[in-house]
Amino acid sequence: KLKMIITVEEIFGWSASCFSILTYIFIMKETISEFRIQGKYKTIPKFIRIENIMNYFVCSNWLIYTFIFNIKHLFFCNLIGTIIYFLWIIFIYLIYFRKINCIKYLIFILLAIIYIPGIYSLFQYWKKIGAPICSAFHIISFYTSILLIKEIITTKDYKIIKINICILSLFGHFCWFIYGFIIINLFIVIPHVFGFIIIFINSFFWNTYKKKYNMERLGNRSVDIMRNKNEVAI
Repeated sequence: KLKMIITVEEIFGWSASCFSILTYIFIMKETISEFRIQGKYKTIPKFIRIENIMNYFVCSNWLIYTFIFNIKHLFFCNLIGTIIYFLWIIFIYLIYFRKINCIKYLIFILLAIIYIPGIYSLFQYWKKIGAPICSAFHIISFYTSILLIKEIITTKDYKIIKINICILSLFGHFCWFIYGFIIINLFIVIPHVFGFIIIFINSFFWNTYKKKYNMERLGNRSVDIMRNKNEVAI
């Protein structure tokens, strides 16, 4: 029985880890390709910049926490996430290198470098505070997702949402929720409940506005067909 519980834990843990890594990769791929124009990069929206920088610190916190407590599944995916988001911060800095505001991205890079040893020292000194800090940072990072929902409602543009990333995130949050439930760790469970709800809301708006867009497009097409028929008849 114990062996079966451990097996289920490993299945959900590694599955969640794989979904998270795929989500990190797809986010970077989609963002870079979307804002690249003829070899150059146009302005990346502020909420996307903030989101990915916050995600770096979330991954860094979980990386140190899971290293100290030897939680292999979380450590592996957050190691990959920390590397990817650190490269993202450098990427942002290079885009805005010649602009006045580049100094704040340089500060972020320096902060990112010293943050990991700093948070490691804190967690080693006060181990009980590690999980609450990781969970709190994780929940706060969903603020940018709320800004995205606001943007969708304002513009009614379903293309803002990348449905492939939403699907991966939904599976990832679900698997982490089950994993945290199995090992009885509320600090893993709670952030992923928040994440699952927010991603579900994003998916709902994507579906709603896509249907509305398709109906409007179909209606406009029908009007054009009728207009062409009338012109031919005349």
